[in-house]
Amino acid sequence: MTDLRERFEAGDAEERRLAIVELGAEGGGGPAAIDLLRSGLGDEDWRVRKESASVAAERVDWGAGLFDMLVDAIVQGENVGLRNAAVEALGRIGAPAVRPLLAALPRIPDGAKKFVFEALGDLGELDAVPVLVHAVENAEPNTAAAALDALSRIGGPEAERALRRRLAHSDPFQRLTALEGLEKLGATVPFEELAPLLGDRLVRRGVISLLGRSGSEKAIEPLVSALLDRSPSVLSAAIHALLVLSEETDELRLECKRRLAQLDETTRARLRDALVEGDLKTRQAAAHVLLLAADEPALSEIVALAGKGLLAPAALDVLSLWGEAGIAPLLVEANRSEGASRAAALELAAALANEALRGDRGSEAVREAVRNAIHVGLDDPEPVVRRAALRALGLFAVPDDAHRLVRAIVKGGDELAGTTAATLEQLAVESPEAVREAIRDVALDGPGGHALAGVVALVEGEAAFEKLTLALRSERSEVRRAAVNALARVGGKRAADEIQFALSDDDIDVRSTAARALGGLRDDEGRAIGIDALLLSLETDEPLLLASIARALGNTLDPRAVEPLKALVAHGESQVAVAAIEAARKLDCADFAGLIREALGHEDEEVVKQALCAVADERSEDVVEALEIGLRHPTWHVRILAARLLADRGDERALAALRARRKLEEDPMVIDVIERALGPDGGG
Repeated sequence: MTDLRERFEAGDAEERRLAIVELGAEGGGGPAAIDLLRSGLGDEDWRVRKESASVAAERVDWGAGLFDMLVDAIVQGENVGLRNAAVEALGRIGAPAVRPLLAALPRIPDGAKKFVFEALGDLGELDAVPVLVHAVENAEPNTAAAALDALSRIGGPEAERALRRRLAHSDPFQRLTALEGLEKLGATVPFEELAPLLGDRLVRRGVISLLGRSGSEKAIEPLVSALLDRSPSVLSAAIHALLVLSEETDELRLECKRRLAQLDETTRARLRDALVEGDLKTRQAAAHVLLLAADEPALSEIVALAGKGLLAPAALDVLSLWGEAGIAPLLVEANRSEGASRAAALELAAALANEALRGDRGSEAVREAVRNAIHVGLDDPEPVVRRAALRALGLFAVPDDAHRLVRAIVKGGDELAGTTAATLEQLAVESPEAVREAIRDVALDGPGGHALAGVVALVEGEAAFEKLTLALRSERSEVRRAAVNALARVGGKRAADEIQFALSDDDIDVRSTAARALGGLRDDEGRAIGIDALLLSLETDEPLLLASIARALGNTLDPRAVEPLKALVAHGESQVAVAAIEAARKLDCADFAGLIREALGHEDEEVVKQALCAVADERSEDVVEALEIGLRHPTWHVRILAARLLADRGDERALAALRARRKLEEDPMVIDVIERALGPDGGG
């Protein structure tokens, strides 16, 4: 120890840090070691202090002497670095530090107790709450304030009750600290406890904020009044509080809506200013409140927020309360805005119209106005608007729109093709003839054809076979891939034969798509008709394709897939092995554990873990034997998983396996899992 002290005092910062490292490794923990550690905690170099805090946290076994030193370090007033390092060490120690801190309080001067309370707050353990509550009630103001702050960081019912009692205290700063603590905890404080504080300017912002969580209808009027407060922070708090209160219950939302609809122009103008000039959260809350107030002049800024994806879902729910009356203003915004804002206004109008005009409800003129706005949006130069119009058209498409949708796919480029095809498929369900006519002359090998292949299969069925097989010969891989998926939708043996040829396509994505398609094909009696082609394709040496084939074999649910999958679970490529394991879980296999066993010896740990999870779902007799293989794995986290799976199983054979492993296990984390599983009686 003398040598370490000499090195510490003679060396530079790095030498001092290394001396502390050796101190921690040597153990001991006598007075000399603790004194040297204290020197490290108070060192002028942050790296030495950091290392010392780490050593202190690791050497809890040094006992009371260590904790006494740490307590003295946090209450001394000469070296701030020493105090901060000691607090960091206690924070790393965690719950075991609470009892020594509490035990030290009687010997600490009142003026220094606040530092201990701060440390207890950092630890966040409920065991400290009773002592802190007592300090709040009995200590001098500065110390009581520190105890209040600690309670606000720990939380819990007893802490909240203590904070609420201070709301009636004569000291305004204690009231403020209590309010801030309750706000930080997200506590629910009854309106009756907050109302007397509304006139106190010092705590007004905190009171307004807590009123939002009071759950009381009585809070609405004070919050509305606060919208005219001269303080920007109070205004912001009132806006947020109204949002929170309105979301408590449906009844409160309707009451807030009723009162906010009566706002005068001055108050509405302040809300609009907050919508434009506030920080993002305030702008979002202001948008919500203005929607509750049905404020049409605010729609422009609200739509702009929506266009940026910044309007909360709850605000969109409020917009739905506008009903048919909200459609026309949104269409006006769509007409006079551009880009993302126009797209948002158009989609919001369509969604609102879809809800408000459902069935025979509402005006046909309004419905037609929405449809016209959508049609205009389809020709907008901005892709974001065209996408929005296409999504909106999915809600309002009529047979006459079929040609318009096909034209959008052919001329709109790949960016919009998928969205448009989905809309066209929706229309095809109700108006197949109109869609069939619209796609009659479209070449699948031409622009947008790959997006239309699925639509062709949907509306033409087996009559589409010639078009689709021709598309399989396209020079464009995306067309061939789409043709495979479309043929799978048509189904049947003929489709399977054509898809089989795609297994030898030049493009790996087409080959993988073909494998997946074959796995799902069935004949009229429900038998897998792609199994033979899949089995023949197993000769490939491409890992990605093999993984697709493995999953497809699982989807066939055919017993003939068992033996090939048994070989694939041991494949050297982890993606193939994992796919084979996933596939095997779908099959009705009498010897599932035996099938998976090959994967338990895989060199990739993730494959082994997948295999363990798969075999653990089985209830056969040899499952425990398979899980025991995982207990012997060289990697600790694999052994932990195996131990947990055996613990979940919980039968005598599983517990016996855990007891046997406990005698051999050396890793402390694995031992901890096993001992928790066995319980205090050792699983006996």
